[in-house]
Amino acid sequence: MNKLLLTFVWIVFLGLIGCPASSPESTQDQPEDKTATSEESTGVQEDSQTPGPERIESLTDFTNSDFFQKYNCLKRDTYELSNGNTNHPFYVDVHLLDVQTEPGNQKIVGMGFMFFERRILTDSDFAMITDLLTSLDQTSNHDATISFIKANVENSVSQIIQAESIDDGNFRIWAGKVGTEQTLSFERLN
Repeated sequence: MNKLLLTFVWIVFLGLIGCPASSPESTQDQPEDKTATSEESTGVQEDSQTPGPERIESLTDFTNSDFFQKYNCLKRDTYELSNGNTNHPFYVDVHLLDVQTEPGNQKIVGMGFMFFERRILTDSDFAMITDLLTSLDQTSNHDATISFIKANVENSVSQIIQAESIDDGNFRIWAGKVGTEQTLSFERLN
């Protein structure tokens, strides 16, 4: 009787945790369970052989960019801004980093980063910033901008618009620390 009860409890336990209670032979003909691909989770097909656009001009360019592919950006809910543009926030696979784009007429007019819960930015944070700058414009050298960001991103300001800024390609970039968050803001120049 104890053996029958133990077998019953074991089957119920396996059913509760989702493990199949069948023999290995019966699972051989079943299709392999695959996790969601990047295309399913982001709506963008990954093709490691196709480089991203030379410059990011639109939301489509951003979702096809090397940066988007490398950091597995996942789109969150969009919302309309008071100026009529639409904000498209993205989750990035680096802990607590938010990338936002504001396309007006499908053209990106601004982007922003806020780094949360970091005493200072790390080398990997700066590598991500470098990757974004490179994806924004692969035809330019961004060394001066990276140096500028490193020199200014820890400077406290009450609003990011009060921070120092630099022009880089088609964008003006502000870098500073708003509250406790290192913040970068990108605004299209033309």
